[in-house]
Amino acid sequence: MDRETCLPVRGERQQGGGWERPSDLEWLKPTPDNLEKLVAPVPEGFTEQR
Repeated sequence: MDRETCLPVRGERQQGGGWERPSDLEWLKPTPDNLEKLVAPVPEGFTEQR
């Protein structure tokens, strides 16, 4: 974890009985263009069921 952002910086996963090599993660800077991509479009006619 990055101490400033609390975002993960490395990931590991287990598959087929063994651990795969770690993956180092890099995060894009929070620019308006990048933040806009975090908003998922809601399809027309979508209704929420509870």
